[in-house]
Amino acid sequence: MSEYENDKNPNNKYKNLRDEEEANELANELDIANIPLSRKNFILVFSSLVICLAMSSLDSSIVSTALPTISAQFKSESDYTWILTAYYLGDMAFEPMFGKFADIFGRKQLLLFVLTLFIVSSALCGAAQNMKSLIVFRGFQGIGGGGFFSMVILIIADIVPLRKRLGLYIVNK
Repeated sequence: MSEYENDKNPNNKYKNLRDEEEANELANELDIANIPLSRKNFILVFSSLVICLAMSSLDSSIVSTALPTISAQFKSESDYTWILTAYYLGDMAFEPMFGKFADIFGRKQLLLFVLTLFIVSSALCGAAQNMKSLIVFRGFQGIGGGGFFSMVILIIADIVPLRKRLGLYIVNK
């Protein structure tokens, strides 16, 4: 059967949907990661994901602004670029791995691990006594920041049905 004849075939459920109910059934069938949540739970989960991303973004912005002061405090003007570089290296190096880790360990557990890593490394950055320890702790903080981004994308893909992901995350129904 040619492709043109296949388009005319009335039994082809992908081409000739008879009504809206059949279209919704097909969409649910194709959406493999549809976790049903109540509106209240959806808003709670979505809000917590936004807070995670905001925390990571604020960290980068605040450190970039405070970088001259930080390097002056440690009397190390030559190593200050490594503070940002370590963060972004940790972020970019581990970000692709978090998808597989989420499949192995679960999204919630991995998000909690990443959150703990980020908070502990942030505290260690604040307690750093020299530039080298600050750079190392910023690397671990970058791993946590990269984990935030990956986990947020994965969790949104799990809780928002495929047909509602076209740039619209909260839909009033």
